[in-house]
Amino acid sequence: MKSRKLFATTAVAVASLVSASSWGFSFTDIKYWVGSGTNECAVVIDFNDGSVMNSSFAWGYRWNGDAPSFKAILDEIAADDPRLASFISDSGWVSGFGYDVDDDGGTFRTGKTYTKSDKDDLFPQPWYDYDEIDESNMYMAGDDWAAAYATGKSFEDLEWRRTDAVIAEVFPVNGQWLSLRFASYAMEMTGWSYIVDEFAPEKTPAAAPRTFRLDDITLWAGAGEKRSGIAISWGAGKTRAWGIRWDGDEAPTVKDAIEAIAAADGRLVPHITSESWGFNLDTFGYDAADVGGVTYNWKAYSASDPSAWIAPYSVDYVDPDDWNTWVYHYFNLVTEPDNFFRTGATAYTWASVGIGEQRLADGAWTILAYNEGDYLSTLDGSIAAAEPSAHAAPTESPYGAEVVECSTGATHPWFKAPENVLGEPARFLPLYSGNIGGVSSDLYGGVANPAVPAYAKGLHLSLVSPDDKEPGYVTIAFDHDVVDDPDNPFGVDFIVFGNSGCTKTSSAGMTALDDPAQCRLTGGGISEESVIEVAQSKDGPWYTSSKWRTGDGFAPTLGHRYDPSNADASLYDGNRWWGAKTDATFPVDPRIDFSDCAGLTLAELCQRYNGSAGGAGYDLADVDGLPVNAQGRKWFRYVKISCAYSEEPNDDGDSGFTEPEIDAVADVAPASGYELWRERSYTDWATAWQATPDAPAANGLPNALNYLYGVGPAQAVPASVQFKLESFAPGKTEHVFGLRSPAQFTGTPKGLVVKKADTLGAEWTSAVPTFVSSEDQGDGTWLNMFSLPAAGSGRFFKLALELD
Repeated sequence: MKSRKLFATTAVAVASLVSASSWGFSFTDIKYWVGSGTNECAVVIDFNDGSVMNSSFAWGYRWNGDAPSFKAILDEIAADDPRLASFISDSGWVSGFGYDVDDDGGTFRTGKTYTKSDKDDLFPQPWYDYDEIDESNMYMAGDDWAAAYATGKSFEDLEWRRTDAVIAEVFPVNGQWLSLRFASYAMEMTGWSYIVDEFAPEKTPAAAPRTFRLDDITLWAGAGEKRSGIAISWGAGKTRAWGIRWDGDEAPTVKDAIEAIAAADGRLVPHITSESWGFNLDTFGYDAADVGGVTYNWKAYSASDPSAWIAPYSVDYVDPDDWNTWVYHYFNLVTEPDNFFRTGATAYTWASVGIGEQRLADGAWTILAYNEGDYLSTLDGSIAAAEPSAHAAPTESPYGAEVVECSTGATHPWFKAPENVLGEPARFLPLYSGNIGGVSSDLYGGVANPAVPAYAKGLHLSLVSPDDKEPGYVTIAFDHDVVDDPDNPFGVDFIVFGNSGCTKTSSAGMTALDDPAQCRLTGGGISEESVIEVAQSKDGPWYTSSKWRTGDGFAPTLGHRYDPSNADASLYDGNRWWGAKTDATFPVDPRIDFSDCAGLTLAELCQRYNGSAGGAGYDLADVDGLPVNAQGRKWFRYVKISCAYSEEPNDDGDSGFTEPEIDAVADVAPASGYELWRERSYTDWATAWQATPDAPAANGLPNALNYLYGVGPAQAVPASVQFKLESFAPGKTEHVFGLRSPAQFTGTPKGLVVKKADTLGAEWTSAVPTFVSSEDQGDGTWLNMFSLPAAGSGRFFKLALELD
C-alpha cells in the first residue's frame, strides 16, 4: 500500500520578523500567500509578550471583488498554514493566537488555561483564565490583542491607526497592512508606534505541510452528492482519514458512518456497544501495516500482530460490571472553511450527543480522537489518507446487517438492545475475578466455548414476550440474498447463534486458566426453544420447516480453536489453550446434538467442531413453497426469530412463551472441492475432523492423494490412474502448464509444487503454482491449468506433491 505525505507544491514559507527596521520589510518580502486575485494585503501577527524575541510573522492575502473581513482572512490563513492556531469567535472577538515556530506539529489548548505543547512555540499568556471559550468571555481586540491598519510600501514607513472594532467588522483595501499585537495588561502600551521598530525581515522557515482537505481523501464509503470527512486519531501521529457520501436531507449519524467505513475498509475495527442511554464507542483497532489476517481483542486491547495495529493501550482485564468507565473518547464536528482538517482543540465544535444521534454535516469533518483525560489536549496536525487496501472487507457481510423490527419484554439493559444480534457471534467474554460454584479464581471469562456460553454484557439479545400474549421476536436483514447452495458444507445455508451451553460433570465453573481437557461433558445441554422463519420481503410471507431445530440450542458457540500448540498469547495473560478465531460461516455437522457429547471432554468437543464457530444450521432445501431465483435456487433476505410457545411446563414448572437468547446470524460460505469430498468420504463425526489433506486415509495414503486421484479412503490407487502433464508453455514472465486428472480442481491442491533446477544434478527448489482454471474434458477427466512465475533459476522442471 502506498502512503502519501502531503506538502504544498507552491512556495508557502512565512516571513519571520525581528528588530532591524533599516531592512525596510515590504510586500515583496512576504513568501506565504493565501487566496488569489489582483488585490492584496499583508497580515502581521506580533506574539511578543516581553519574554520572547523573533516573535512577529507576516502573511500575504489576495482577492478579487469585495474584500473579506480581517477575521475571514485570518481564518483562511490559519486553515492553510497548520503552524498557526487562531482562537476567534464567529462574531470576531479575539481570544488569542498560537504559532508552531519549529514546525514539529505542536498544538495548543485553551481549556481551563492557556497551554502549549512545547517551549519553542509561541502562545502569549493572557492575564485571565476561564473555564471554556464562548461569546461571553472572549475578549475584544484592544484588551489583550490590539488591532491596527496602515498603508505604505515599506513596513518601516507606515503610519499605524489602531482600531477597537471587532475584526469581523474591519475590511482591508488593496495595498493595506493589517496587524494584531499581543498587548497584555502587564505591559504599558502608549501607542501603536511602540512596536514599529520591532518589525524587520529574517530568514524564512521551511515550507509547512498544507492542511488536509476532503479532496485529499482516497477511500470513500457510500454514494451521493453530499460528503463529509471522518478522521480517527489515536494520538502520537496516528491519524487516518476516510470519506462518507450520501444524498437526501437527513445526513447519516456518526455511528452509521463508522459502520459504513468499517465495511468498506477491512483494516478498521470499531467496537460499539449499546447502553441504556445510547451507543458507546469503546475503541477502534486499525491494521496500519495492512498485513491482513490479524485479530484484534478490544476487551484486552491486544492483537495477534501488535506491530500491525494501532490501539490506545493494553489492560489486564475489564470489570464486566463497569467495563466502559475507564475509556474516554471525544468526537468533534468541524465546520471549517474550504473543507480543512485543522489542529487545535478549540477549532472544533464539541459534540454534546452520542454517536447514534450526532449527524454529519455536508462539507465538514467529524474527528474521533482518543484521549485519557477530561480535555482533548492534542489532536495531531499530521493526517494520512486511508488508501484502498488489498485486505479490504468485501462489500457484502456474511452476518446480519440490519435489525428491521424487534419486540421484546426484556428489561435488563445488557440484553435488550436489538443491535446485539448484528455482526459476528461473540468470541470473547470479559475477564474478571470471582467465585463460581464454590471455586475461587483470578480469571473467569475468556474465550466463548460450549462450557462457557456467551452470557456477558451486550453479547446477545434476550427475546421475551412483551405481554404474555404475543411472542417476542427480532427480524434481521442480510445485505444480500442467502441462497440454497449445493456446495455449502452439509447442505447448510445459514446459521443462528444463541448462548446455549453443554452441561458438565462438575458444578465448578470453567475459568480461562483451566485446561479444557479436564472438563468432561454429560451429554446434556442448556437451551431455549425458538421459531426460525425466513422471507424474501420484510413484510413476508414467512416460511419455515418442521425439520429445523431451535436457534438457541446445539451447537454452542466456540469463539477460538482449541489449539494448545498454537495458543494466542495476545488473547489474555495465561492463555495456554486457545488459538486462532473459528469460522462463523462454517457449520458443525447438523446431525449432531447434545447427546453426542456425552463423555467427551471440552477439548475433544472443540476439536470435533473442526474450525467451526458452532451455531444451529439450517438448509433451505427443507422449506416447502419458498420461491426460487433465476438459477432455480431457493433464497431469502430476512430471517425472523421468535419465542416458542409450549403448554408443557419447563424445568422451572412454567409454561407459555420461551425466552431464547440470540447472538448472531450468518450466511454459510461454500466449501472447496476437497472439503466436499472429505465430507462425503469421512462421515464419522468422531474422526472426520482429523481428515486433513496430509493425514493418512484408510488405505494408508494421504487424503490429498485420494482426492487428487478421485478414489475413496478405503480404496487403493489404481496403477493406471496417474497425473498427466498435458502441456507446458514457457514464457518470459510466467510459465503455464496443464495437468490432466480424474478430479476437478477448484484451487491449487495442498502440497502440489513444481521442482526447478538449472541442471539435472543441481539441488531442486520448490515453487507453488497458481491455479488458473479447470475444464471438463468429457471423458471423465479434467484439464487443470496452472501458472508459475518465470523469475529465478530453472531450466528443468518436475511436478511433485509434498506432504508434511
